[in-house]
Amino acid sequence: MFDATRSFVVTAAAILTLGFGTAVANADPPAPGAPCGPDKVITSVYTCEPLNSPCTGYDGMVIGRVAADGRCVIPGLDGTRW
Repeated sequence: MFDATRSFVVTAAAILTLGFGTAVANADPPAPGAPCGPDKVITSVYTCEPLNSPCTGYDGMVIGRVAADGRCVIPGLDGTRW
């Protein structure tokens, strides 16, 4: 009887752990423009970067600056500077 109870408790605990783990794993990532530190934002490619830092294209060339809404913009727009 004691062994059956112990099996039931272990199984129930495992099911609860997996059930709650799935909810956390399925949580949405922060949206672009959300703060992620002092003077940092989540970018449109879901990285945490300082405001006004250079952003690059897929080829690695600098194409703009990180704006407050997380987008890469032409320097001088949306509060960025050269």
